[in-house]
Amino acid sequence: FNAKSQIQAFELPVGISRTGMEESLEELRKNPAVEYVQEDHVLEFRGEVREDVITTSDPKLPLLWGLESRNSSNPMGSNAQKVWKDFGTGGEDALGNEIVVVVIDGGFDLNHEDLQANLWVNEGEIPNNGIDDDNNGYVDDVNGWNFIDNNNQITSASHGTHVAGIVGAEGDNGIGVTGVNWNVKIIPIQISMRGLKTSQVIAAYEYALDLKKKFVLSNGKRGANVVITNSSFGRDGADCNSRQFAVWNDVYNRLGEYGILSAVATSNNGWDVDLMGDVPSACKSDYVVSVTNVASFGFIMGAWGGRHVDLAAPGYGITSTLPWDTYGSKSGTSMATPLVAGAVALLHSVASEDMARRYKNDPADTALLLKDILLESVHEVPNFELYKMPVRSNGTLDLYEAAKAVANY
Repeated sequence: FNAKSQIQAFELPVGISRTGMEESLEELRKNPAVEYVQEDHVLEFRGEVREDVITTSDPKLPLLWGLESRNSSNPMGSNAQKVWKDFGTGGEDALGNEIVVVVIDGGFDLNHEDLQANLWVNEGEIPNNGIDDDNNGYVDDVNGWNFIDNNNQITSASHGTHVAGIVGAEGDNGIGVTGVNWNVKIIPIQISMRGLKTSQVIAAYEYALDLKKKFVLSNGKRGANVVITNSSFGRDGADCNSRQFAVWNDVYNRLGEYGILSAVATSNNGWDVDLMGDVPSACKSDYVVSVTNVASFGFIMGAWGGRHVDLAAPGYGITSTLPWDTYGSKSGTSMATPLVAGAVALLHSVASEDMARRYKNDPADTALLLKDILLESVHEVPNFELYKMPVRSNGTLDLYEAAKAVANY
């Protein structure tokens, strides 16, 4: 039972029939104290297409096509390099606050040479003393939390390590790669790669929300300034807006109340999620930023949807961090989404002081403004409509145009 969100997980008897389960759900729905009831659905990660491990740690900036300035030979580049040159490479916002991205994934190499410097540190915890020093319900959560084993021992895995590097591998350190942010704080939250349940994901989101609430209520002295979460998992063909999936929009809206956007990967299937459905990329919450994968030649390599998929971002053949100080290439919507999550963090770091103050005073509305800027600034790609693969913004991430808008706000 999560007392903060009033969400309760129940176990029904082993071997109960489908009919018996439906009857149990209906009985609970009749209770006037119950707002909604849904199954604890099984989810899947948005798996990558390929992985080519590179064991050398030589600088690999030339391989990072998704961060390059857009030109005739790379028409889908996100223009991140132009932002670094003209506006900044990440770090604090105009008011001096750390900018934090929560990455919810299946494991992370916390000792990776290109990630260590950008891992969030919970200043409210004394490491390894066995005490919940900050009274948030998690003992020694110095760098995040493992919701598989319910402890602070985050274990290494390829997918999450790769995703974290796209958000914020350390830049300008002479090794490996760089994330879209050279300097940002990443909170790794570990969940199951197989047999992932909705309840575990909701617990992870609640952890992120609790940190942001503490930050707001303490005027920045405790908690973490979480501006966006990154999620590369879901359930294909599900109706996010039905009563069977009611908890999803609810949790995204509650995150949004504190100014937290949620970047989510759409399905890797080549279909229209407006027709087929998807959780969470077809959820109706305004605070969801739904992302699909575009290749360098301008073709969508994942799902699409003119109403529910917000934009495309480079996600094919993306080089990033892998366990044991290695680097390699992966493809999928799982790779496109952290580029957008990292982009939101970078926009917070280059935004004007006026915008930073607006976010502090009205985080919910300013988060939606930032999302609008992101979508209105895209590089429009007529081929998306031409090949009947529409996205809501009709384009792919253009970080430079968005950075100009927030810097001049």
